[in-house]
Amino acid sequence: MTKLRVIGAAAAASVLLFPLSATATATAAPDDTARAAGKNWETIGNMSGALHQACRVPVANGAKWRIYNRVDARQADDRTGARMKVLHKGIPTGALWKSGWVTPDNISAVGSVLMPRKPGYSLEGGMHDDTGGFGGVVKVASLNRC
Repeated sequence: MTKLRVIGAAAAASVLLFPLSATATATAAPDDTARAAGKNWETIGNMSGALHQACRVPVANGAKWRIYNRVDARQADDRTGARMKVLHKGIPTGALWKSGWVTPDNISAVGSVLMPRKPGYSLEGGMHDDTGGFGGVVKVASLNRC
């Protein structure tokens, strides 16, 4: 097989593995999915074998965090979902990411929330499946940088 054919086959395979477009059920930057492969994901929750993963990037000259999220259900037993929301003094700000249902052997679209780096703001995450769910505070400072 010539070098050009090998490169062409690899490019075609990458299109099958990483779709160029995805339906986002979250507040997401347009190129989130394209950048997903290079992120330094940290698992912040697991349920039924699925992993809620996140990482953070400083934006707006360091005044805010963009927290990227996904659900990795490649080892899941059941369909699973996750969410992340930003709170200000315990009240939701409207910045919300939801994965939607992610079936076993799949990875959700990548989404993100934007959170000011100011006192009084906090981050809450959670996971659910058909039998129940859980949630709690996510410490932004402890998340991996993307």
